[in-house]
Amino acid sequence: RTRKRPRLSKPDIPTFEAVAEAYLTVKEFPRRGDPIEPITLRVYRSYLEERVYPQIGDVLITSVGSHHFEMVYDRCVLAGFVRKTRKEALRLMTAVLKHAKAVGLISEVPTHDIDTSPTRKEKIRERIERSEKTYTPDEVYTMLAAADSLAQDDNLQIRRVWARYRPMIYFLVYTGARIGEARGFPRKGFLPQEGIVKITQRAPEKGDVGLVKSADGVRDIPLHPALREVLGEWLAGHSRTLLFGTRSD
Repeated sequence: RTRKRPRLSKPDIPTFEAVAEAYLTVKEFPRRGDPIEPITLRVYRSYLEERVYPQIGDVLITSVGSHHFEMVYDRCVLAGFVRKTRKEALRLMTAVLKHAKAVGLISEVPTHDIDTSPTRKEKIRERIERSEKTYTPDEVYTMLAAADSLAQDDNLQIRRVWARYRPMIYFLVYTGARIGEARGFPRKGFLPQEGIVKITQRAPEKGDVGLVKSADGVRDIPLHPALREVLGEWLAGHSRTLLFGTRSD
């Protein structure tokens, strides 16, 4: 849903929510540096709207104190949110308060002494969740087989859609690339003669194609035979600059 951004007015003391919205705007449209990724912005807003605003959204920014951290944290615990979520809610609160200090709304940033370290049970649960979220080879091959099948579906519209999705799934599986790197992958990075896929750039969900985030992100990945065939067929069907680009890239 579209939210109307609260406006900060000097004569009035803004609420925590108003300052938080101003903070998100700064992250989205910074005066210097790169803007925050759209998907990250959505995650931040989700945390604030669902975990923080219901508890302290209408509290004046000058009145926010350590007990408000406890209110938010306790509510997260009662709601059954995992430790990572509880910790992130507190981190965002601190980030908003640091922004408030930076723009002169408060003189000091309140702190808290909440212990966010995992309990023994949480450590066990987190380890189990990590292991369960790892796809097995059989599951990966099942996904690839499903993509193959959908790309040959009797329904014309499904075939057209999966003509693009199938090579992208193959690309993600056989390169381990991030989704942003797949979106921004140029056809010149596909080097079948050299037997490699060269990762040099990425594309955020909304924004221009650019270089990868760090020097370590530039890498050559061995080209799997299955990927060579699928990408070769896909590239033969278009002349766009980006491997998975639209007609206008």
